Amino acid sequence: MGKLIQILLIFFLFTSSVYGIKSINIVEIGERENSFYGSFDLALNSEKGNSERERYSISISLQKFNSKDIWLFNTNYIFEQSKSENSGYQKTTNSSYLHIRNIRELSTNINWEYFGQVESNEFQYLAFRGLLGIGFRFKPFEQYKIYFGISPMFVRENYLNIDVETESSFKGNFYLNLKFNLTEKSDISYVAYFQPKLAEFDNFDLIQSLEFENKITKHFSFLVGLSYDSDSEPIGSVHKYNFEQTTSFKYKF
Repeated sequence: MGKLIQILLIFFLFTSSVYGIKSINIVEIGERENSFYGSFDLALNSEKGNSERERYSISISLQKFNSKDIWLFNTNYIFEQSKSENSGYQKTTNSSYLHIRNIRELSTNINWEYFGQVESNEFQYLAFRGLLGIGFRFKPFEQYKIYFGISPMFVRENYLNIDVETESSFKGNFYLNLKFNLTEKSDISYVAYFQPKLAEFDNFDLIQSLEFENKITKHFSFLVGLSYDSDSEPIGSVHKYNFEQTTSFKYKF
């Protein structure tokens, strides 16, 4: 099974472009010594000839391990522009996000966590989205890195260039997060978020990411990622789903 997964990921690698990856954090209290840790991910892609395109991505992840809790910080920025025959370069992607989370130990298999996030995405007409949430994550199997999470969260959204008013709502946040080692130097991670409006349960976001990491050295890793995001009721002319294949290199410190 592990070999099959690696073959499929290699296939996706050679059909993808060099994009940045939103990292999938699955960390456990006590798994590392009390200190700061982090990673830096930079990806650049340029195409010339039949099509001209440039894409840049930068991601930073920081972790602060304490004896009874962990602080997580993630930020990402992606910019892309393409050139047509009759005009100069035009922006096609311009998005960013920043996420902060604290995970605290309640018992061996239950953690309490609270989090905040801000993000923007010009080509999804999203000028600003801010959210705050608090909840729990559960580890049903002691020997495996598998977590289930549940939390309510408050979301506020402002939109660009369309006649849609600022919206505030309460949503549920249900997630599955897992990580398995395939070999001594490679592992695979998966996370899925189901986020419905509490007052309108059939209006929801479904966010999924799959990430394969292969350690090249102690500090450098090679990553392949797949993501699939869907919105049951998108705004304006935004599509209901977005699929992306990504590759990049990561430096850990």
